[in-house]
Amino acid sequence: MSCFPFNTSILQGTVFGTDGMPVAGLPIVYTVNGDIFRTTTNACGQYRIAVPKFSAVTIRPEVGLGVNVIPESYTITPQCPVVSCLNFRLTPVSTPTVVTLSGSVLNTLGAPVANIPISYTVNGTTLTTTSNANGLYSFTAFVGSNVTITPQPGVGVSVAPPTRSLTNVVSDQPGLNFTLTPII
Repeated sequence: MSCFPFNTSILQGTVFGTDGMPVAGLPIVYTVNGDIFRTTTNACGQYRIAVPKFSAVTIRPEVGLGVNVIPESYTITPQCPVVSCLNFRLTPVSTPTVVTLSGSVLNTLGAPVANIPISYTVNGTTLTTTSNANGLYSFTAFVGSNVTITPQPGVGVSVAPPTRSLTNVVSDQPGLNFTLTPII
């Protein structure tokens, strides 16, 4: 004799942490035909839910920031009495090791200026790039770097701002723009 009614399916699985070990007490959110329910994993990282057969079910662990879930969720329409191995694996969100710094070199009318040397210093090392045909430049630096950017347009041209300095850069930095003005 079965412990569950004939018209019920048991859905079960395990949630594994970033270390490969089962995760106990993790909230599991599941919807059945649009209605939202919650349960938690047991001491062995397992969950087990009873749902009506042939209903639309979506299951996903509820995790905080900095954690990815693989797969993100399961969406099934159970037809068997027991559906097993609906497992999830948690992985840390990867942190970028480099960031991109970029901007434009424009004239006072807002038009791009090509072929302007851009001197940039990253943690004491000075390098050079050049604005492209669209007046754009970009370069990369390691996360946490201290960066100084200075266009080198040559004699008879002023730059606003003359330099840009950033400390402990932890994300991409677009829009580091410069405007060139002829000195009359």
